[in-house]
Amino acid sequence: MEKGRVFEQYRSMSPEDQRTFNRWVTANAVVGLVVSTALVAMAMVGANLERPRDAILAAGKNAPELVATDRVRN
Repeated sequence: MEKGRVFEQYRSMSPEDQRTFNRWVTANAVVGLVVSTALVAMAMVGANLERPRDAILAAGKNAPELVATDRVRN
């Protein structure tokens, strides 16, 4: 399609077709917003998630203690 033809086609649609198209665009925008919000929320939760093993390693504790505690939990 040539540049500018989309708007020309939209203007030539009947008012009922324009309303249907507007509803379709709005529905797609809402679905995209929900999906992107969910992805951002999951990324934030994943970034803030710190397991006890990671905290022990960050504190400089011995790794054998860490392995023993992981085996008990699992």
